[in-house]
Amino acid sequence: MLRSAGTAGASRTEGATRTEGAACAEGTSGAPVAAAGAHSAASKRFEAAGRFEARLFDPRALLAAYMLLAAAVLQQRGWAGAAVASALTAALLWPLRRYLRPYAGAVKAYALLIFIMTALAGIRLQPPGFDTAAASLTLLRLGKLLLVMLLGLPLLGLTTPLRLQQAIEQSLAWTRRLRVPVHSIALTVALVFRFIPLLAAEWHRFARIACARGKTNSRPGSVPPAMLKAVLIPFLLSLLRLADGVADALEARGFGSRDEGAAPGTRLRFTRADAILVMAALVLFICLFLAARSGTL
Repeated sequence: MLRSAGTAGASRTEGATRTEGAACAEGTSGAPVAAAGAHSAASKRFEAAGRFEARLFDPRALLAAYMLLAAAVLQQRGWAGAAVASALTAALLWPLRRYLRPYAGAVKAYALLIFIMTALAGIRLQPPGFDTAAASLTLLRLGKLLLVMLLGLPLLGLTTPLRLQQAIEQSLAWTRRLRVPVHSIALTVALVFRFIPLLAAEWHRFARIACARGKTNSRPGSVPPAMLKAVLIPFLLSLLRLADGVADALEARGFGSRDEGAAPGTRLRFTRADAILVMAALVLFICLFLAARSGTL
């Protein structure tokens, strides 16, 4: 009986200790837990919205519109045309601005690179001074490349890797007679589109882990250059494990043994919305191209 009473007392003591520990943990980290729950819910809503928007347009229409707009931007020769192209890019990207947030760091890094390259291009040694014409030309050329990059970043969120693979396979199906590895090409492109957001998410995950463990004093998600080692090594190990898992999955599915992929359950169809998107991009391209050639811009 005494042993039973002692056991019951120990159980009650342990239960009380666990309750106090849980209460302490909830009191000290309740806000982060709530924030994490809210972030998770927001992420789910974001992913659901992305999947909904991805069904609106055919990937072929998105790529065609992007190529037309990118060509129109690169055709601009002066600052007036670059300003018009910048305004057009801003107007197009404003509804899609949430797709640019994961790549804000890369955009800022490229903008800093443009500033450095412009400053270096303007340095004149004989005679010593600063060549504003050379700096202006460098800034114009690199600025147009920045606009092209910004126009292409939302494509990672507006289409899914599966739909992109289907679009490539359907568009290049006629080349199978020429023994072109259509399925291999489509799968490679789809994996690239799939792994770019995945690599960015892995990097941010390890950056948050390093910050939570006290190895950095910066805000979560960013790592100072002096502390890259604490994040880079586990990040590379994670990439190696990820690559090994993908290689095993591809080998298990017989990838490379033949170039005939599984028949998709649905086929992509060019709808009226796709035609309107491509025609609008074509009209913008013609207008900007003619304005640039005639010297209006």
